[in-house]
Formats: sequence, C-alpha cells, structure tokens
Amino acid sequence: MKLLKLKKIIPAIWMFLGFALIAPALSFGADVDIYGEGVVTENELAVYLYADLAMDNLVSYGIKLTYDPGELTVIDASKDVDPIPYTSNGTKWYLGNGTASYRNNPEPDFATPGEVILIGGKLDPADPEKGVSRGTRIFIGMVTFQAADGEMPLNPLLTLSYAKGDGASSYKNFVRLDDQVPQVLDGTYVSFGPVIVQPLGDADGNGSVTPRDIRAIKPSIGDANAPCYMDCDGNGIITPKDIRCIKTRI
Repeated sequence: MKLLKLKKIIPAIWMFLGFALIAPALSFGADVDIYGEGVVTENELAVYLYADLAMDNLVSYGIKLTYDPGELTVIDASKDVDPIPYTSNGTKWYLGNGTASYRNNPEPDFATPGEVILIGGKLDPADPEKGVSRGTRIFIGMVTFQAADGEMPLNPLLTLSYAKGDGASSYKNFVRLDDQVPQVLDGTYVSFGPVIVQPLGDADGNGSVTPRDIRAIKPSIGDANAPCYMDCDGNGIITPKDIRCIKTRI
C-alpha cells in the first residue's frame, strides 16, 4: 500500500476518534478492559490508567475518569509520560508521524470539575490499517490529584466510563479496523474495572504499610508491570531500595 499523505490522514484522525463515526457495532468476540491503579502519598494521588486488549487494530479510545471535586483537585493529566512507569509497554498511541506534536492530540480535558476526559488512538501514515495490538497493561494516561481540603482521602471515589455517551449513543469511543472496515466496540465489548488506590509502599495491597509488605514486594523486584503503590521510592521500577523505603513507612 502506498503511504498516505499527512493532509489526507488528518481528516481521518477525527473519524477514527469517534467524532463522526456511525458504523454499526459488529460481533467478533473481542473485548477491551479499562482499569486504573492509584498511589496515595501525603500530598498527592497519582492515578495510572490502563487497557487490556484481546484484539488487534484498536484505532480509537475515549474514557472518562470521574472523581469527587469535594475530595480532589486535578493538578495535571497526561497521555504521554516518558518513561512510562509501571508497564512494560512503550508509547503505542499516536496520530500522524508519532512525534510529540501529534501524540498528545487532543490533550486530556479536565476543565470540568469532577471529570477527566482522555480521547486518543493510533493512526500511522506509514501503516494506516494497523492500530494498537492486543496486550495487557497498555498505558492510556496518568492523572495527578491533590486534596481539595488539604487532607488526602485514602479511599477516594473514582470511576471509569465512556468519554462521551453511554456506549449506545451516536458517538463512538472505541473502534477497531478489520480490513479497513470500522468496527465499533462500545456497549458490548468494553468493560470498565475499578481504580484500585493504595498508600505508597503497600506492596500487598491491603490498605496499610506493615512488615508483611516487605515480604510481598520481594517477588516483584525488577517487574516492570508491578502496581504503582509497590514502588515506595517512586523511581518507576521495583528494586531492593523499595524494601528500605517500606521499612521507613511502617
């Protein structure tokens, strides 16, 4: 296939992102699981959002992270964190030629208190029929919060849903390509899991930092897919230094 010129690609970007796509949903037995992990420190809550894909060629996504503005205030949101922590997947989502000027288009929207919207996908001029391939813990974005009233909640109310609509509306959030044919996944093939939030250093995920976390973290040393709350020193990878960090937080 000949390479498509960028001026022809740009209009297609918006189609794949769901702004005008009205193709019917087709049954092919694949799904998309969206979920999150959060780590609480004394001053911040960092939430990492992921997708598990059981199909190939996903070209668009649209998710909304809902929170209580009485509890939290958004400091920042990004779809492009370099290096991407707590996942072995590199940057997979980009529009255009993969450079930063296209990769973040559009930027996360957190102008409305209580919600963060992330819309994106993949459209490569060099291979326009190929979207993001199947895999686990595929990074979507990161949202950083601070406490709205000065005291960080340990169990903040966080939920995930479609960026726009309810999965049955004319707006299409999740679309894949199959031989150039758009297949809409909204409504049937997309599931939204919880956002699991734990305190920093809570390696066993029981809600508190105890000596048990020292034992729990040892099998995860060197694991790029370890949950963010295991990374006690916050350097993006699990190392023996995290054991020493946990000891200071018990």
